Amino acid sequence: MVNLGINGFGRIGKLVFRAAIQSNKANVVAINDPFMDLDYLVTSFITKINIFAYSIVKSIKIPLTSPPN
Repeated sequence: MVNLGINGFGRIGKLVFRAAIQSNKANVVAINDPFMDLDYLVTSFITKINIFAYSIVKSIKIPLTSPPN
């Protein structure tokens, strides 16, 4: 399995994240988007990614933490 970091969580970042989750060949270890607040990133993920991918993430309990100030 490959560890994967996503730089940007726009249209392409979300597609890469969904593909990584569905393929089970990559482990997403970080998402970097300096222009998005953590709450907005989570809301964006929940509302714009299909329900199947969200249910997978919810079931494996990905920790959502803010970066240190």
